[in-house]
Amino acid sequence: MFIQVLSLFGAAFILVGYIGVQFRWLDARRISYNLVNTLGAALLAYVAWHPFSGGFFLLESTWTIVSLIALWKALRVAASS
Repeated sequence: MFIQVLSLFGAAFILVGYIGVQFRWLDARRISYNLVNTLGAALLAYVAWHPFSGGFFLLESTWTIVSLIALWKALRVAASS
């Protein structure tokens, strides 16, 4: 049950980010978008690990790493402003 709840939260975070960008509520270069994207992908990567699902884990762990890099860049831009 715990894994199911995590997967729902992970998917919800990613969907909030995606829908937010599509409807221009969020900017893909800002901290808020990259934070929800990173959290969602990380939760789903954890879900893919328990029990292990290779393709799903590869997708979500890569998504998490790319999102972390984008989040780091967004934080640097915000700090320099």
